[in-house]
Amino acid sequence: MIKHLYDEIAKRWLTNCDSIYIYSDTHFSDVELYDMRGLLNIPDDIVFAKEQGDSRSYDLYVEERVEVLDEMQIKNINSKAGKNSCLIILGDVGNIECVKKLKAKYKILIMGNHDKGASNYLMRWDAKWWPDYDMEELKKDGHTEVLDYPPGAILYGKRINEGLFDEVYEGPLMINDRVILSHEPINVPNYMFNIHGHVHKADYKGDSHHLNCCAEAINYTPINLINLLQKGLLKDIDSIHRMTIDLATTKKKKRTK
Repeated sequence: MIKHLYDEIAKRWLTNCDSIYIYSDTHFSDVELYDMRGLLNIPDDIVFAKEQGDSRSYDLYVEERVEVLDEMQIKNINSKAGKNSCLIILGDVGNIECVKKLKAKYKILIMGNHDKGASNYLMRWDAKWWPDYDMEELKKDGHTEVLDYPPGAILYGKRINEGLFDEVYEGPLMINDRVILSHEPINVPNYMFNIHGHVHKADYKGDSHHLNCCAEAINYTPINLINLLQKGLLKDIDSIHRMTIDLATTKKKKRTK
C-alpha cells in the first residue's frame, strides 16, 4: 500500500492504520446546506405554522432534524473509517464538535472555503519535561502520556483540542507524483489527477482528471483511497517524466525525417 504515496506521507498516515478514507463537505450542523441537499424534509403543517407567525415548532423540528443528519453522517463515516483507519476530510467541516465523534485513528483536514483558521481544527500537544516538573503535578494537569521525542527523553504531554485533526493544510496537497488533494476542483495538467470536494451535485462524480468526493456525490459514505489507486484510478494518467520522454522522442523523429 505504501508504494502509492510519498514515503513520508505513507509513514504518517498508514502507521498502525489499515487504510485511508476520503470524505468532503460534511457541513456539520449547517441548516442551509442540509436544506439545499433536500435532507430537512420539513412537514407542510410545520412550514404553515411558521408562515402564520408560530416559529417555535419549526425551529424545534429543524434543530432535531439537523442532529439526526449530523449523526447520520457520523455513523456513515465511522462505519468505514474506524478506529484503525486514517480519514481525510477535504474541507467545509462545519460544527467541529461533531469531528470529535469520528473514530478514525488519524485525521487530516484539507481546509475549505468555509473553514476558518487552521489552529481551530488542529489537535496540539502541551508537553513538559520530567524531572523538571513534579510528577504528581504533571498528572494533575493531565500530562499523562509519555512522548518519545527526542529519543530517550522523558517528556510528559497532554492533548489540546482532543479528537480534532492530526494534520491541517490550508491549501492543496500532493500525495504522490500524480495525485493532488484539494477542496475546490483544480484545473490540473494532463500528468495529474485531482481528488476534491466542493461541488454539491449528486450526479457529478468527476471526469478523467477529477474525482468529486463531496458528500452527496459519494452517497454520504467515505471512499477508500488505497483501493482506488490499486484498482487503476491513475491508469490513464502518465507521469510528467513519461510525457517528457515521449515528447522528446516525437521531436527527435520529426527532426530525422
